[in-house]
Order: sequence, then structure tokens, then C-alpha cells
Amino acid sequence: MLAVSAFFSFTFVVSEKDTAIKLRFGAISEKDIIPGLHGKVPFFDEIVTFDARIQVLNLRQESYKTSGSEILDVSSFVQWRILSSEVFYKNASGNVERAREIITARTNAILRAEFGKLTTKEVISGKRDEMLQLTLNSLKPQILESLGVDIVDLKIQTIQLQSSILEKVYDRMISERQ
Repeated sequence: MLAVSAFFSFTFVVSEKDTAIKLRFGAISEKDIIPGLHGKVPFFDEIVTFDARIQVLNLRQESYKTSGSEILDVSSFVQWRILSSEVFYKNASGNVERAREIITARTNAILRAEFGKLTTKEVISGKRDEMLQLTLNSLKPQILESLGVDIVDLKIQTIQLQSSILEKVYDRMISERQ
């Protein structure tokens, strides 16, 4: 019984879905610990685990102004995962909610700039895919460096035109058909 108790106090397990860091007296002594059975020193080492799976962050609906000064209401989502547990622990304090706030703020800032370069027609047409790729290429290195997080994907769920713009679009569609 004592041997089993000693075994569990000197070991820890990182599951397949997690990554971990080992803290000795509050300082990182081992980072990006892979899944499996590992050793630790009781009372000196603390193990902090993070979910290493892809996570989805639904961004709340935001209003973006296009180059034609038309306002679009856009909802989108970001898929992300932790790549560097050390950087994530240091810069987000290991707090997933803090990381989500940072990802949301940076994503919205870049999307706002990219939407401002396009007209409403370009946003609705195929230019949107190019814009999302540019946004993703700009966002990935920023977030990886600052949070140790990889942005896997960025997608737009809905684009809603405001009622005044919607009427203009309908009028334009009717005139093009005639």
C-alpha cells in the first residue's frame, strides 16, 4: 500500500489530449510535456496541464465599415490550439479566457482593417476568401509569438447588410435584371 502511494506521489500522467508544464517553486522547469507517464518530486513540483486540442472561439457579431462606408454586421469564428505551453503560461497566465480575449481583440482589429479595403460587392463575392487568407496570414505569427497559440482557421459565419444597404442592393439587382 505504501509503495502504491509513493508511486502515485512521484509520478503524473499527461493524457493524449493535453500538454503540460512542470513548475518547481513557481518557475518553469520543464515545458511542452508530451502525453504519457512522467516523474515529479512531491511538494516541490506542480504540474499544469492545458488542452492541446483544436478549440473553437465564436466571435460575437461585429460591425465593419467597407471602403464604400457601408456597414456590415459580421459574425465569425476562429479555430485555435496551444502549441507552446511555456509561452501560453507566461503570457496568458495559463488562462484560456484571457487567451480568448486577446485572440478576439486581434482578430477583430485585423478584420476591421481588411473589410475597410473592400467594397460591399467584393466582400459578398469571391474576394472574401482572399481577405480571410490575408487576415489569417497576418494573425497567425502575431498570436503564435505572443500567446504560443496556433490559429488553425478563421471563417465567417454570416454577413448581414444593414436595412438601408439591403434596399440599395435589391434596387441594383432589380435594375440589372431589367
